[in-house]
Amino acid sequence: MGTSERPAHGDPSPGQRDPRARRSPRARRVHGTTRAPRRGRGAVRLADTRPPLGLPTLDGTFEVRMVQGATDDGGLEMFSYVHDQSIVRLMGTDATAMLDGARTAVRRAVERLGGEPRAVLVFSCAARAALLGEEAPAEATAVSDELEGVDAVGWFTSGEYALTTGATGFHNATVAVLAL
Repeated sequence: MGTSERPAHGDPSPGQRDPRARRSPRARRVHGTTRAPRRGRGAVRLADTRPPLGLPTLDGTFEVRMVQGATDDGGLEMFSYVHDQSIVRLMGTDATAMLDGARTAVRRAVERLGGEPRAVLVFSCAARAALLGEEAPAEATAVSDELEGVDAVGWFTSGEYALTTGATGFHNATVAVLAL
């Protein structure tokens, strides 16, 4: 089978316990400031705008994590685990880049299969639907066009698991594709 996703990096070394293993899948809290400057208007609360946060990886990419809301004391509630004291970057994208990413995930999964797929499973994060807004149905069209007639089924998920590297294989705000 061929799988594709944005690899998870920074996972524990072999034999090292994953600190996330005992945590429940509920929203997590990030301590620190929740305000970012906005030109000419003072400050805006990050929890109100909910931009994705990127956790830098060793290969120069980012693991994307979505903001769920704010805590009463100014922290951020996250949909997935973020270590305390993590360095994060505010992420941004547009519909064109997101749709290109879905096409790339399909191509990589088919390439890793090493032959013609008989079918494809597509797991798209529900956060992508929110980020795409009215363009969300275009993701299914982009995937279908890339497959050129191969049967595919897909759905929106709450967190994607696709283990190609690392220990956990957990992703957020991405598309995981399995070519069969």
